[in-house]
Amino acid sequence: MKKLIVALIVALSMAGCASQSQQTPAQVAARVCPATTDAIGSLQKLTLPAKDAKALAEVAPLVDAVCKAASTVTSDDIRSLSVTALPAIIDIVNASPLETDKKNAVILDLTAVQIIVDSIAAANPPAVAPAPAPAAVVAPAAK
Repeated sequence: MKKLIVALIVALSMAGCASQSQQTPAQVAARVCPATTDAIGSLQKLTLPAKDAKALAEVAPLVDAVCKAASTVTSDDIRSLSVTALPAIIDIVNASPLETDKKNAVILDLTAVQIIVDSIAAANPPAVAPAPAPAAVVAPAAK
């Protein structure tokens, strides 16, 4: 099983180098949303501890916004999945009462999604806002 996981991660990473950066945010969403929404749907059916239920309630709308509006998804939306939603969902799965084999399957799917999203985010860094102009320096008045 470990060899399969390592092979999957290597294959996805290599695929990311070649073709991921050429995908539009909508294409990325189409690839990553099924596993992500499936994980959320499964977690919503469970009785979760209050903090995990709250965390899930916070990230579910973010995932829904990206996955339901795939035609208008931006790189920033994909990046927020990577930075906010996916790590939270993985933490919730780890803390959930799912059977170990089901947890492992969901985490494997989400890890593959994370690799795809991260490779695209790395290939498309966010636009950096220009630095603000320095404040004018006022010389002291001569005495």
